[in-house]
Amino acid sequence: MNKRLLLRIATCFCFIVSLVFLGQATTFAEEIQYTDNVIPAMTSNTSPSGEASASTVYQNTKYPAYLAFDHISNSISSAWVCASGSSTGWLAYEFENKKCITKYTLVSRNPVTEITEMPKTWTFEAYNEETDRWIILDKQTNITTWTIGVKKEFVFRNTSNYKKYRINVSANCDSLHSLVIGELEMMETVSPINLVATTRDEQVFLSWDVVTVAESYNVKRSTTAGGPYSIIATNITGTKYTDTNVMNGTTYYYIVTANVNDSEGQSSNEASVTPQATADPNQPIENKVLLVITMVTGERKEYELSADKINEFITWFNSKAASSPMYVIEKDYNKASFISRKDYIVYKQISNFEVNEYTD
Repeated sequence: MNKRLLLRIATCFCFIVSLVFLGQATTFAEEIQYTDNVIPAMTSNTSPSGEASASTVYQNTKYPAYLAFDHISNSISSAWVCASGSSTGWLAYEFENKKCITKYTLVSRNPVTEITEMPKTWTFEAYNEETDRWIILDKQTNITTWTIGVKKEFVFRNTSNYKKYRINVSANCDSLHSLVIGELEMMETVSPINLVATTRDEQVFLSWDVVTVAESYNVKRSTTAGGPYSIIATNITGTKYTDTNVMNGTTYYYIVTANVNDSEGQSSNEASVTPQATADPNQPIENKVLLVITMVTGERKEYELSADKINEFITWFNSKAASSPMYVIEKDYNKASFISRKDYIVYKQISNFEVNEYTD
């Protein structure tokens, strides 16, 4: 077997192994979570909130737009039906406040006169008030595999907020009678929660990013990485929480969950922290100090500082970075050929720090 053939075999093997590992990696990706239907159960085109509308309605009033938003999918009369003999049309819903819709579902009325009355080709669009134009968010072509009462889901990427959305159907599934939609639902993505934990003497400070669709949050804690977690606070309406029921020297692991539509949604990342006794700001440091800072990533940073510098750092930390989110430490040791060496310490990235005072 010549060298060229061996090289080809080895290359193919590496490619196959890479595909295997790539395939394995994708199975660990966090699944995107969505809210429940954010359109309320409509009882008219304008009640209880928002507004349902359509391009046309069968016999002008018999099957109005809101019947596709009434949360009823087991009735032949609960559906939007466009004008008789038409296979095209649009169905829209306008929210009172802007929403970032990233998923929608469609289902036939149940029972149906013909499954061919369902949409086949359409665009899902959002209305941009600033440009007075409809923007296409999703496009579907030749969707014909409808089953009575079975919901189809469609997801797409969207990062903008709009008040009005619609499905704009350019063809149904070849029915000669009409275009019909039993139910149209819309959902938002439940945003990931970026949880950060910091600490000082027998206290842990938690903060996280706001989830726009969340009604409240729960805080959970464990002394074991990965849980199991115990709930320590519920129905928090803000994005901060202070845990004072902790002991110095013990490592705690936290997660936060968002409550959406009266159900518990997605969990945050796990944040860990080890409370430590910190220096008393009322007792100024007079000697030299070895400052050891532990970051939220677990990285440890050590600095030899003068009494003035450590007192300045402690004052900055205890003010919770009111004046600046960042502290600059200039290292005047081990400079070698550098003109200067500086570390920029971000307040939110500090897990805890130790002050080791010593004399010459």
